[in-house]
Amino acid sequence: MLTIYKYAILPAITYASEAWSISLSKRAKSKLQQIQRSFLIFITKAYKTVSREALSAIAGIMPIKQAVHLYKDIRAISTGSPTNGVINELKKIEIPTKIRGIRPKDNHIPLDLSRSEGNANVIIYTHGSKMENHVGASMVAVKGSKEIHINTQRLSIMCTVFQAELYGVSMTVDWIQSQG
Repeated sequence: MLTIYKYAILPAITYASEAWSISLSKRAKSKLQQIQRSFLIFITKAYKTVSREALSAIAGIMPIKQAVHLYKDIRAISTGSPTNGVINELKKIEIPTKIRGIRPKDNHIPLDLSRSEGNANVIIYTHGSKMENHVGASMVAVKGSKEIHINTQRLSIMCTVFQAELYGVSMTVDWIQSQG
């Protein structure tokens, strides 16, 4: 029943939520919560006196109000629109810090956009991926045929694959800066 709820009922309930969730009436919110509660009682086989919050915790399902916000944010991210979501793991990427005495022109990495390998002696690969319950980012620095540095990081399940990719690039920049 949990699988049916997650992959059939919840997508049907949250369909186009980015459009209708802004002007949702109290009655409509209550109806959505009743629908979710009836499924949660059936899934958990709990008594009808158990609170909606306890049912959500027991079943491991987020409350419908949060699910609607999540689907709205996921849709906004996929279209490139801004969201109100903040991912703690990416705060250092999203919020630039100002350091006195450093001008941007003094602290840059030159890029060669000619699409040729040139004579670089280190090749760096980055990767970010998302599976059902895991989000991760990694980077590998290769010199010759040897891996000289590997860094992997597990991220919050709330991260998107694009944020994971960006975090992999951030790890690479941090490693390059540490090499002097």
